[in-house]
Amino acid sequence: GKGAGEKMAAAGVKNAICINQEVGNLALEARCAGFAEGLGADAKSTVVAVDLNDQTGAQNAIVAALQADTTIDAVMALGPTGAAPALKAVEQLGLTGKVHIATFDLSPDMLAGIKAGTVDFAIDQQQFLQGYLPVQILTYYDLYGLLPGGGAPIYTGPGFVTADNVEGTVAVVHHLASLGHRAIGFIRGLDRHFEDLDRVIRGPCGGFCRIRHTAGDG
Repeated sequence: GKGAGEKMAAAGVKNAICINQEVGNLALEARCAGFAEGLGADAKSTVVAVDLNDQTGAQNAIVAALQADTTIDAVMALGPTGAAPALKAVEQLGLTGKVHIATFDLSPDMLAGIKAGTVDFAIDQQQFLQGYLPVQILTYYDLYGLLPGGGAPIYTGPGFVTADNVEGTVAVVHHLASLGHRAIGFIRGLDRHFEDLDRVIRGPCGGFCRIRHTAGDG
């Protein structure tokens, strides 16, 4: 959340709302708190609670918030289920391009919004790393007594998807999803599938690294 706030602050945001679609979820509340911290003391962030299961009601709540305070210049959603009604609310009020919109998590609609310029950015949680790294670290600690980071937090992100990298993100994430390394729900609705699992991606080697995945690969 803090990284999102800092990114919004860099864009000049001064008065934001944070859409919480599941009030009481400590992780989501921490996201809004981190977002407010990242915006800084000179900016304002207000939590707007909506119902995850009522998209129309969520849109109406966001519309009401935007109408009640016309100085609001950004909407931070905690997931696509909050971002979708936010996009509709901003469009309904004719504020597209005037109010910044960003979200946690990826979905086809959010990636399309980034391409279209209606969504500033999305934060990729990188759930595979969130699940894989703890198991790997605990295994190496048990086997060899090694503890990367000395016990301090090891961050898997934030990974920001913006207009600058959205095309590559769609391709790479879709490929990794086909291999079971990313949330398969992400690719639902996309009309293109990779037939060949050989994929050339730009890697840390500074050029192009060829990675081949075969059945049974770790």
